[in-house]
Amino acid sequence: MLVHAEKGKLQEEEVTVVVYVGSRAGVESSELEQEGPSPGQYTPPFVLAFYEWRTNPSRVLKLRHTPLEGIPDGNLGAQRCKSATCRHPEAPRSVVRLCLLRLLNRAPSRHLDDDGLPHGFCTVTYSSTDRFEGNFVHGEKNGRGKFFFFDGSTLEGYYVDDALQGQGIYTYEDGVVLHGTYVDGELNGPAQEYDSDGRLIFKGQYKDNIRHGVCWIYYPDGGSLVGEVNEEGEMTGEKIAYVYPDGKTAYSGRFIDGEMIEAKLATLTSVEDGKPQFEVVPGSPVYSFDKSTSSCISTNALLPDPYESERVYVDVSLISSAGEGLFSKIAAEASTVMSFYNGVRITHQEVDSRDWSLNGNTISLDDETVIDVPEPYNHAAKYCASLGHKANHSFTPNCIYDPFVHPRFGPIKCIRTIRAVEKDEELTVAYGYDHNPVGQNGPEAPEWYQLELKAFQAAQQK
Repeated sequence: MLVHAEKGKLQEEEVTVVVYVGSRAGVESSELEQEGPSPGQYTPPFVLAFYEWRTNPSRVLKLRHTPLEGIPDGNLGAQRCKSATCRHPEAPRSVVRLCLLRLLNRAPSRHLDDDGLPHGFCTVTYSSTDRFEGNFVHGEKNGRGKFFFFDGSTLEGYYVDDALQGQGIYTYEDGVVLHGTYVDGELNGPAQEYDSDGRLIFKGQYKDNIRHGVCWIYYPDGGSLVGEVNEEGEMTGEKIAYVYPDGKTAYSGRFIDGEMIEAKLATLTSVEDGKPQFEVVPGSPVYSFDKSTSSCISTNALLPDPYESERVYVDVSLISSAGEGLFSKIAAEASTVMSFYNGVRITHQEVDSRDWSLNGNTISLDDETVIDVPEPYNHAAKYCASLGHKANHSFTPNCIYDPFVHPRFGPIKCIRTIRAVEKDEELTVAYGYDHNPVGQNGPEAPEWYQLELKAFQAAQQK
């Protein structure tokens, strides 16, 4: 459907812009509206702008269409749209772009030059509701500016001849921020990403908007993944490594998209210009991703975690009637990851429906999953791949349970100190039973816990 035509002038050459609105051949507009365009693209209806470049009103020299900036090229239903498929390299794109904005009732605010082009600081709103605020020079973005995309993300930086150049900041809708180097509007060069709390989560290089070369991925728990990414920017290859929170203990070997396939224990010896050097420990066993299921705790239940083995050991607890406990092998500062809590993965419904005697080694991972270390795996002779389940309860603990993304076990919990601990000190955590469950007179907890709570509360009142 032909909706409008408008003229603009550039260097005394007349441009007639003819705009068609429709859908791609064989695709209904309603289907297009359900597609999720990426930042910077436009939502339907898809638009093609045709221009007739004339040196006089009677003779048409060129009839072409141009896919305007950010507007997807498409095959519309009109015959004329199908036939005009070439570009003219000298097309006055700024005039075409401005005319289209006018036709869509999205004219730039505030300043225009003598040719009706945005000039100075302007705000331009596009048909997708994306908005650009920044400095224009005769229709092109030049100087500082910022895009506000329809999904809530933003991109700001310095523009030269309509393209972002140098340092730019892209903020995702979830608050993650990418600081990158842009060349002609594309990421090319060093970049860093930070999560919504300001913690570094990525450091490396980009090439043509794809991660490139040696890159580091940092997890909130303190671990990291490092290596030379593949052509798709993924942590895939034979020389990828996971580094534990101590910055030294590592697994080095073959990974696929960040998942450990076959790796050996190694030590990170140095990092120069972002490139790490590792030494593989002689005689190291082979480690691989081994996430538990509801029936299998581990395919190698007696293979200890090397990081954990350097920091904790199991011995008779100093707490009366507590059985075994978890102790520190080293003096450690506050916020040190000491141990890991892996186990079979079951549901909250399963835990709630069974007797408390079966829930002695359960811990909630998330709203759906509970980690459990059932018989016989609560005995070290049957399972010692992780030891976090050996930590006993205290109402004045020196540790907490914290989320951890483990290279072998996947998402689990770790035991992290909340204050400095001494060598051979017993590590304790607060088990966190609900003290005020709805519809009950007392805590939703086993009997031993309720007795301990009463004794603790009585002592606090003295």
